[in-house]
Amino acid sequence: HRRPLVMVDEQGVGWRDLGKSGKRE
Repeated sequence: HRRPLVMVDEQGVGWRDLGKSGKRE
């Protein structure tokens, strides 16, 4: 099971890029 490179966080407010927990617009 592989995680996509870009994921939406639980709240759907920010984006996770390559596993980095950072919110960017």
